[in-house]
Amino acid sequence: MNKENHQFKEGSTFDTAFKLYCFDRELRLLVLREIEKIEVAVRSQMNHLLAHYKGVHWFRDITLFRDHDKLNASLEKLRTDFDRSDEQFIQTFKEKYSDEFPPCWMMLEVTSFGTLSMIYENLKPGKTKRRIAEQFGLDRKTFTSWLHTIVYIRNVCAHHNRLWNRTLSIRPRIPRTPQNQWLSQGPGNDKPSLCYRWLSTF
Repeated sequence: MNKENHQFKEGSTFDTAFKLYCFDRELRLLVLREIEKIEVAVRSQMNHLLAHYKGVHWFRDITLFRDHDKLNASLEKLRTDFDRSDEQFIQTFKEKYSDEFPPCWMMLEVTSFGTLSMIYENLKPGKTKRRIAEQFGLDRKTFTSWLHTIVYIRNVCAHHNRLWNRTLSIRPRIPRTPQNQWLSQGPGNDKPSLCYRWLSTF
């Protein structure tokens, strides 16, 4: 398409455009389903490791975080998510307790993946932050970049924007020596995995 003159390329048809739209819609739905699995896994690992280290309200512990202003911003987002959640377990908690925040396994359940990504990025470098990333076969800097990229892709899909043939403005770091086999090759062969090849194209 000539964008300046608003002219379509010769041979372009409405049917082709509609098929591309349908393909992109199916692609977005497929990607969202897989991102959901990643989101659940990240929430679980962060809660498991950080709760054992700093207790059920670890997300409020200032000793865990590098930037206190970013921590305060994250807490404001958490407070908003908590206040407007209509989940039954949150409503039950509010009826029984007067705490400002519920335990982490409740709080992170109603928190956006974007906020979760910012909380991880703001954690101080150390053993626990490293262990969370290692659960996914990555170093902490690479894991942080993947979280940011996945959040961006999730937002693209959730807002029904085009995903196919899109140049992403946020790109992940590609690990040179991934710790998990699934990151570097497919099962039973030496070819790069779909996940690795997909990320490498951005």
